[in-house]
Amino acid sequence: MSTSLTSDSRLLNASELIEIYGMSIFNDVERRECFTFNDQETKALHSFKSTEDAVYFALSLVFFKFKKTLVEFSYRETTAERQHIMERYFNNRFSPKSLPSDYNRISRIENKVLELCGYQRFTGDVANNIKKELMDQAAHHPRQRQLCKALLRLCAKHRAAIPAYSTVQTIVSATWNDEMDRVTASYLRYTRKPQRDMILALLNKTDHLHNIISIKKEMKGFNTTELDKEMGKHEELHPIFTVAKEVLPKLKLPMTTISYYTYLIHYYNGPRLKQINPLTTQLYLLCYCFTRFQKLIAI
Repeated sequence: MSTSLTSDSRLLNASELIEIYGMSIFNDVERRECFTFNDQETKALHSFKSTEDAVYFALSLVFFKFKKTLVEFSYRETTAERQHIMERYFNNRFSPKSLPSDYNRISRIENKVLELCGYQRFTGDVANNIKKELMDQAAHHPRQRQLCKALLRLCAKHRAAIPAYSTVQTIVSATWNDEMDRVTASYLRYTRKPQRDMILALLNKTDHLHNIISIKKEMKGFNTTELDKEMGKHEELHPIFTVAKEVLPKLKLPMTTISYYTYLIHYYNGPRLKQINPLTTQLYLLCYCFTRFQKLIAI
């Protein structure tokens, strides 16, 4: 499918990415409060024979509590936190010269963190259930950024650790494309070619302007010329509105999504609309005509 106007180049802005995936920075007071563990957490901390593993566990546990994702961090980035852990919990041991790098060791430590927090990894049945629920909600989220936020909410609902950003991007993009395929396939199924040609004709040029541009223009007054123009719009939009009234309910689109597609037609010009998938363009035009005609008859 061709790139559409509703795809987002960035699902999360810079501050949101840092909030979720960046390492937390604490002052002295915050550090003492955050690294105060309950009895169960303290027992888990001292269960590690290796000081390296224990320190890594303490860091991972605190960061997960804040982020709800398994944050990646380095030895140098966590100097103040490591010193605090050693002074507070292991003042009779030598400070480790490094943190674990072996995948299996790290995975075991992370699993302990998830167990203590009552969370699970974003894998297997958990991931599949979340993806299915996200697809069920996709009609209500026409923008990929909205879908991303919905995915994060579903992770919290299922108590699943937020996956890597690349995984989030892949899931959101696939879900959004599947939803657009569903809607455009339904649009194609429930319309006839003459109806689709009529809708697409709104992008034809009249007097050096695309027809849709003229239709979007608001009345400048109530003189005869302006009223004639409005009547012309009414006559042109009425048959498309009739199609929309019959077809849109079959597409199972909520009014918020119809309104968003309407906004896209209102915002973009004719040449830009011609650059995307013709069926997608027609869908947006159908939603626009549905709302524009109702506005016309309300005047």
